[in-house]
Amino acid sequence: MRSNKTLLAGALLLGIADAAMRPAMAEPATPPAEASDPAAATIVVTGRPRPGQAERRFVDALSRPASHGQLARFAAPVCPIAFGLEAADAGRVADRMRRVAAAVGMRVSDQDCRPNIVLLVVPDRARAIAHWRRNRADFFSGLTPRQIDALAAGDGPVAAWQVVAMKGKGGRLVGRGDSDTFDYVVVPEATPYRIGSQIEFEFSGAFVLVEAAAVGDATPVQLADYAAMRSFAATDPAGAVDQALPTILTLFSGDRDTAPLSVTEHDVRYLTALYKTQIAARAGDQQRAMAKSMAQGAAEAEAPDRE
Repeated sequence: MRSNKTLLAGALLLGIADAAMRPAMAEPATPPAEASDPAAATIVVTGRPRPGQAERRFVDALSRPASHGQLARFAAPVCPIAFGLEAADAGRVADRMRRVAAAVGMRVSDQDCRPNIVLLVVPDRARAIAHWRRNRADFFSGLTPRQIDALAAGDGPVAAWQVVAMKGKGGRLVGRGDSDTFDYVVVPEATPYRIGSQIEFEFSGAFVLVEAAAVGDATPVQLADYAAMRSFAATDPAGAVDQALPTILTLFSGDRDTAPLSVTEHDVRYLTALYKTQIAARAGDQQRAMAKSMAQGAAEAEAPDRE
């Protein structure tokens, strides 16, 4: 198993330079109080955050457990594809998503593969969803009508969702359906046991729709990395706002000039931790394990190299 230092090195090769993007700020020196100043006798106790607290907040804010009570993920090799961009940019986006997937420990298909992750840049997200709803209902397999309505009516320029496969003991698929374009399964409700479950939920497909007007001057790397964070995991970009740890999920949430240039080290650790957790565990247990793994990775990255 690769160490966290190895994973971080892989992330750096992807172009992650989050720390370099923020100018170092020197901590201002506090002048000594005058002896005659009554405030000099006041003792100020400054609290320090507990180790791993920022990582736990990050995981809890970003993670979006489904109604089945697990954080699902891809088990099969992923095959991303992009539409709605110039051919060269579409190729760069798909290739970049493959590199991110490999860096966080996901399985990646060969180039000649059947797509199971689709990024589409469209003029109007709501119209695209309405069209698919009429003509390709299988793209929304497992979603309720209310959930599909919410995707179309969202405030932001992006809609993202996953098609979830439910597997029983021994990896047996449950409730399989057919599509001539993508693989998917119909998912009935299921509740894991207190400790874990013999039922596992895995992504068999993912869609990310971005309105063309919102893309603006975003680079192919930014677009690919954002799509990776929305498709490789069920994440909530609203939870990324005001986080202490920066994330590419803020790409469409605020000032584009302040958005990271790529996935950050925290994004990479988040995805890596997700794909290392016990998939049949409850969401709360997965999130605790992920936060711990992220904190350990951060500590190892900051520690001096003793090798």
